[in-house]
Amino acid sequence: MNYKLSLGIWGNIFCIPSVIVDKYIKIAGENDIKVLLYILRNSNAVYESREIGEQLGIDSEQVEESIGFWVKREVLRADESGNLFAAEKRGEDDIRKSDNTAKNENTDKFSFSASKTLSESVVRKVNLERTPDFPPVEIAQTVRNNADADFLFKQCEKLYGRPLKHNEQNTVMIILEDACLPAEVALILINYCFSANQARPSYMRKTALDWSESEINTIEKAEERVGQLKKFDCAVSRFKKMFEVTSSFSDQQKNMIDKWVNAYGFDDEMIEEAYQLTLNGTGKLSFPYMDKILGDWHSKGFKKTEQILKEKPQKKQKERRELSFDVNEIEKMMNEKYIYSGDDE
Repeated sequence: MNYKLSLGIWGNIFCIPSVIVDKYIKIAGENDIKVLLYILRNSNAVYESREIGEQLGIDSEQVEESIGFWVKREVLRADESGNLFAAEKRGEDDIRKSDNTAKNENTDKFSFSASKTLSESVVRKVNLERTPDFPPVEIAQTVRNNADADFLFKQCEKLYGRPLKHNEQNTVMIILEDACLPAEVALILINYCFSANQARPSYMRKTALDWSESEINTIEKAEERVGQLKKFDCAVSRFKKMFEVTSSFSDQQKNMIDKWVNAYGFDDEMIEEAYQLTLNGTGKLSFPYMDKILGDWHSKGFKKTEQILKEKPQKKQKERRELSFDVNEIEKMMNEKYIYSGDDE
């Protein structure tokens, strides 16, 4: 008689380091756990962050942030080439040291690719600038001792409608501690992010650092910037319809739109005129071509299509003068040739 043990779902398992539960289960976010489990489970495969995100129902940027979370705590490690591997076994002192030093490392870059064994679990190379990570103990202490932090945390919890996750708490700390935005300015920024359906921590951090670099540190400046952002958001939506575009604009294209709308101050009529000229000139949508047209109009001080229409007759008149000059020259040359030929006879 033959015997066989059926393990059912237990017949196909993979290992998870104990430190994940012992040390990080409380502070790791949902996406952090998902990404790590997915990488450990698929140790023999090669994936891009986009593909992982599609499998987990999150975007690639969130995948990269979660990878960075585990790299920062040395659960995963990166070699000199930027490949990410499962970290070697560490003692309690090593774990405690990585937690305490995580915040002091302002930014570091890593990339990841895949390998063939669990000890070399990886995903394909992707670069990411990591932001500081504040330990939960420090966050709690800051909220207790800092009225601005306490106020901002409570406002964020109202907007989210729940207690903040660690990644969200970390973002608020970055806005206050790293971007150094006043609480009232930070609140304007966060309110805008929610109103624009951009409440992702990564977007908030990026916007906060941009405001810091641009010295947007007063209520007046913040409100002005929000007005520009809202104007830009509306323009992007309108121009997608105008240009008959279904995909998202690239960052470079968005920068051009921001320049046309906010820096140049052109209205939709001017943009559409430039678009039609672009179609006539190239037969397709070309942002660089449009940018050249609009840049020329801006340098001439044009703000209305009437100014463009006034310039057209002048150009046609100039072209006619040039054409007339050319015809006269040709006639003169023909007469000289005729006279020369007659002398020969």
